Amino acid sequence: MEEATQPQVSPITLQPCMYRGEAASPGANPSDGHVDLICKAMGGKSLGRKGEDNVRIAEICNTCTIPREAAFRPCLFLVPIKAERKGVLKDYFICRWFYRLHPERPDEKTKYMCGGCPYWFPMPPMELLRDLERTAQKMIDYHTDVWENPRPPLRPIWTQERRVPNSRWRRAVESLSRWWGW
Repeated sequence: MEEATQPQVSPITLQPCMYRGEAASPGANPSDGHVDLICKAMGGKSLGRKGEDNVRIAEICNTCTIPREAAFRPCLFLVPIKAERKGVLKDYFICRWFYRLHPERPDEKTKYMCGGCPYWFPMPPMELLRDLERTAQKMIDYHTDVWENPRPPLRPIWTQERRVPNSRWRRAVESLSRWWGW
């Protein structure tokens, strides 16, 4: 009787990344040893099952710019995210301080963003960053919402219509103040 042989799984070579981790596969028996590789920059989403989805994992991880860019000047406030925009998975870098300044176009490189920042603080070891996945998911949700529902542009103050005073006395005081040059 012939023994059933396990198919040989080719090992994958991935670039080193501090944002990649392992987690037990959902729905799998813990004793089976099925492990998923997760990406903390994607909010803790699974890249695929280790040993089964090697090609897909290598395709996503080896084209990622996050490890190189985040190593430039690692900051406590830098949140790298990998989000899908217009059907393409892209890498973005967001500052916890300034992410609302231009949410429709987050930075794809850290060179100009972190180079001279007065709020820069060195990033501690990854084990001490407890909220990275949760923060990344919140940033992904916020930016996805902005991309899908763009905000109307702000009008400058001097182009807004002036409100006409309601009472006769206020209109008289306003017209006198304009006449006197106040």
